[in-house]
Amino acid sequence: MAYEIVKNDRNVILQAFTGEKLEDFLAKIKEDAENFVPDLSTAKSRKMIASKAYEIAQKKTTIDGIGKELAAEWKAKASKVDESRRKARTFLDGLKEKIRKPLTEWEEEEAARAEAQRIAKEIEEAHEIAIKENENFDLKRELEKKEAQERAEKEAREAEERRLQEEKEREEREARIALEAKEKAEREAAEKIEEEKRARIAAEEKAERERRESIAREEKAKADALQKERERVAEENRKKAEEEERVRAAEEKRIADEDHRKAVKNEAYRCFRGRDIDKETAVKVIDLIDAGFISNITINY
Repeated sequence: MAYEIVKNDRNVILQAFTGEKLEDFLAKIKEDAENFVPDLSTAKSRKMIASKAYEIAQKKTTIDGIGKELAAEWKAKASKVDESRRKARTFLDGLKEKIRKPLTEWEEEEAARAEAQRIAKEIEEAHEIAIKENENFDLKRELEKKEAQERAEKEAREAEERRLQEEKEREEREARIALEAKEKAEREAAEKIEEEKRARIAAEEKAERERRESIAREEKAKADALQKERERVAEENRKKAEEEERVRAAEEKRIADEDHRKAVKNEAYRCFRGRDIDKETAVKVIDLIDAGFISNITINY
């Protein structure tokens, strides 16, 4: 059955609640909402999306409000029914007790009479049991006396047997202790001899080891001294070679610097000569510049 979704249509919403068609009702709202195609490209379209969401929210508020009102009506009716039930129960319980009262009183009297008969029977049976117990009391005392005497004789025999067994165990224990003491003394003596033997062997091995270690230390000291001497000589040779190399490199640099300076001066000299300056003047000017006597003029070497 299809429903036309109309805002605030109370009859349609009530029918959805009471006719078990809420799922169809909500499905129609969902179908209408999903048929709406959102478009975010313009402000107008975005407002339409917001309007559609607001419309669904209004439907939710309407449905929830009508459902709340309907539930309140049902609760009020249920409260009246519960009050009527309570009154009916109270009235009928009182009527039931009134009608049954004669029977109840008769049943109580019969129960009291039966209880009195039961108590009288129990008293009679208890008296008979007491007589029988009194007859059996003397027999029981004689039997207990005989059992006590037999028990005392048995305990005396068992005590003597325990004494003899304890005496035997004590003698065996003393003999075992003496044997263990003897074996321990012999074992300790043998162990002492073995320890002394091992201590002597260990002392001899220690002395031999210390002798070998002393020889090894002396040989190592000699080797270390020889190695140090070799290293000292090697270090002196290295330093000497480094000094010779430094002097050679310095000399080579000095010669190279002089050659470079000559080349630079010759180039400057050719420049002067190219300007028709005589040789003597050109050489003198270059030497003065090189010596720093001419301010603000230098030669770049």
